[in-house]
Amino acid sequence: MDVSICHFFRMKHTHTAVLSREDGGFVAQYPEVDVASQGSTVEDAKANREEAVEWFFECASESEIKRRQASEGIEMTRRIVRMARDRKLLVRNQFEFSAVNFNECGRMVGGWLKSCKTGTSFT
Repeated sequence: MDVSICHFFRMKHTHTAVLSREDGGFVAQYPEVDVASQGSTVEDAKANREEAVEWFFECASESEIKRRQASEGIEMTRRIVRMARDRKLLVRNQFEFSAVNFNECGRMVGGWLKSCKTGTSFT
């Protein structure tokens, strides 16, 4: 799979754009906000991804944007910590400490996500 990664700035947020070749076309994804588009050429995929992300930011509520970014932020951080462990940049107890804390963050975000869906608040 051919993948290119770039960053763009939209609404005071930086997002990662991932472009990959799939089934005779191209798919452009923004993992931080879970937005994807496709095109038959790289240029089509890029144009469609810009339209898709603009539409998302125009239509999504602020809480939906924050929810998607929080969820992806935790997952991205977990992947980075796993890479550090795999490359022996963290010793076992450092990794275990990080894993426990990320799991707790995940539970807290999960509770926040659930409250967003049900309309309850944590104030």
